[in-house]
Amino acid sequence: MTSQPPRRLGLQPFDRDQVRDYLERNSMPFTVDSDGDFSVNMRLANDEQPESGLDIAIFLMASGTNGEVYAIRGTAAAPVPEEFLGPMIGTCNRWNTQSLFNKAYVVTQDATDDNPALGRVVVEQSIPLEAGVTQMQIDEFTQQAVNGIVSFWTWLASEGIIQFTTQVVEEQADPNLN
Repeated sequence: MTSQPPRRLGLQPFDRDQVRDYLERNSMPFTVDSDGDFSVNMRLANDEQPESGLDIAIFLMASGTNGEVYAIRGTAAAPVPEEFLGPMIGTCNRWNTQSLFNKAYVVTQDATDDNPALGRVVVEQSIPLEAGVTQMQIDEFTQQAVNGIVSFWTWLASEGIIQFTTQVVEEQADPNLN
């Protein structure tokens, strides 16, 4: 990805246009949901078998009472089966003790009569921006958060928890993932 200079300079109130600017300048295909938040899909793939990779959805959102918090969350499309929830929580805790910024956690869905319990690993970083922000800060934060999300899944592979070698392939985001 080659980056062009940001269009806006100086301290500005945070808004979604700053995120859009980053995505467009870095040629990252994205979709926009009904709240105006963005999603980007990536595939971490095995170099020899890209079809057996791991699909990751990354959501770039404005949250907080007045949309003053910028949050970036990444999750794999594949859920965590019930029998692996405990070990995956422990793995996320181990990552959290080693990682300075992006934090990982497991969100669970309780079992029903028809379906077993499932979990979803979320890797997240957020920053409050009520005092304002420059486009350069948005760019740096976004890049660092996305790199951290990719690093988490790559770390899982290096630990032998999942299997693939990293090749990032950007795809058109599916708005139905969030």
